[in-house]
Amino acid sequence: MKKFMLYPHGGSGNHGCEAIVRTTMKIVNGMYENATLFSDRPETDRSVGLDKILNVTEAKSEISALQKLLIKMSHKISGSDEQFYRYQNTPVIEHADKNTLALSIGGDNYCYGWVEYLYSLNKYLRKKGVTTVLWGCSVEPSAMDQRMIDDLRGHAVINTRETISYQAMRDRGLDNVHLYPDPAFLLDKTELPLPNGFEEGNTVGINLSPLILKYEKEDGATMNAYAGLINHILDSTDMRVALIPHVIVEGNSDFDTMAELYENFKDSGRVVQIGDHNALELKGFISRCRMFIGARTHATIAAYSSHVPTFVVGYSVKARGIARDIFGSEDDMVLPVQQLHSTNQLIDAFESLSSRENELRTKLKTFIPKYAAKAANAKETILPFING
Repeated sequence: MKKFMLYPHGGSGNHGCEAIVRTTMKIVNGMYENATLFSDRPETDRSVGLDKILNVTEAKSEISALQKLLIKMSHKISGSDEQFYRYQNTPVIEHADKNTLALSIGGDNYCYGWVEYLYSLNKYLRKKGVTTVLWGCSVEPSAMDQRMIDDLRGHAVINTRETISYQAMRDRGLDNVHLYPDPAFLLDKTELPLPNGFEEGNTVGINLSPLILKYEKEDGATMNAYAGLINHILDSTDMRVALIPHVIVEGNSDFDTMAELYENFKDSGRVVQIGDHNALELKGFISRCRMFIGARTHATIAAYSSHVPTFVVGYSVKARGIARDIFGSEDDMVLPVQQLHSTNQLIDAFESLSSRENELRTKLKTFIPKYAAKAANAKETILPFING
């Protein structure tokens, strides 16, 4: 196939998305000279240098007055927004043809129940004879209705990134499914100078996302638990704390969410807030932490792959699945935010992590190199289409 494209991509303000693009291109190294990334926010991708490794172009187009009228008529007849998504994604659909291999790289897109746009986009791509591949994904098993299964079946290949999603798909009769670790386990790192207050090897990295606040069952439980954890670290250890954001998107910014924590503890002189950096640089900070407690999946992947003992405050299947694949069980490694109700839960998790620190670091050093190497083998699933 002559064309190779990545879609959908919300932009590199989400540095997990950036990490997936970087490592996917690392995996397919040399297979395509003119790969194209279709992005909702291409300026964010250029700002982190993705345009140096593949073409970056706008995924969305303005909808004309005539198209708005057609959309309105279509919605009135069918009740569906399919035509809206068709016109909105015109650049993607027009670029692709029967000689295109299209990697669907949004690993979480089938987790959250708002995939109508993706069903529509996939439908129009496949009508043009495009070969679509779902790349590095997780799927919430309880969300797998017949419509989702039908869309998933339309992919030539599905590469899941953890066993819970893999098994859920197999149980529902999908046979085009493979299991490979998230490509971001292959991400390189860039080590910038550490800010004052960040002591290498004696700093606990902490990541908190606004997304997990939406899943908490008790208002304020998450912020209270994180504040209690930081207070405990400062009172009972000589460790420092680094607040490390991994998504900086308006309305969904880790930095903004953690700003309150920083304000509460900045006068201690032992809490630092890391600013916005690209995925490589963020991994450079995370890799120099002693331990890591985080919410964003790709922040925790940066920690795991740097052999940093890590505890995850999760909200979906991916956190449990990845931890299960690494440690054999997610018990004592992941706390679903839906179960967070006491300040002591994160303190207990930290103490458990501390007591097993050397054991976990040794486990990661032994396990991760082979595990990450498997991620590179995902290219075997797309070679038939490249060579065909």
